[in-house]
Amino acid sequence: MLFRSSSKLNLNRKIYARKCEKVILNTHQKNSFLNENHIQGEDKSKVKLGLLYGGELICLMTFCKSRFNNNYEWELSRFANKKGVNVVGGFSKLLNWFRENYDGNIVSYADRRYSNGNVYLKNGFEIIRVNSPSYYYVDKN
Repeated sequence: MLFRSSSKLNLNRKIYARKCEKVILNTHQKNSFLNENHIQGEDKSKVKLGLLYGGELICLMTFCKSRFNNNYEWELSRFANKKGVNVVGGFSKLLNWFRENYDGNIVSYADRRYSNGNVYLKNGFEIIRVNSPSYYYVDKN
């Protein structure tokens, strides 16, 4: 997990969300940022929220209609900080902005290979279920 090592070792630059400007992103901005900074890359989200610092996009959160659970209107699809940056409070700032402007409940998923999901619990989510591990492919090259 080399892509996470600087964050886990506290080597990333810290920027506080309160110093950032909230922006609504277009699809190109969102896809470009996710392909560069999120392990799963771009998504098919309808709502694309970001934080700018000094005019630079450093944090992003996206939402789509819930794909797998009809009990929820929205799915928090992606959250990402720019590589080498930790946006302290970025998750809660973007989530609260979404909640202020959109109606309906939210579901999300955490890949427990990379995250324990604590950011969700700290922001009012409840654990519905922990799924058993799934298969994945490794490219030897």
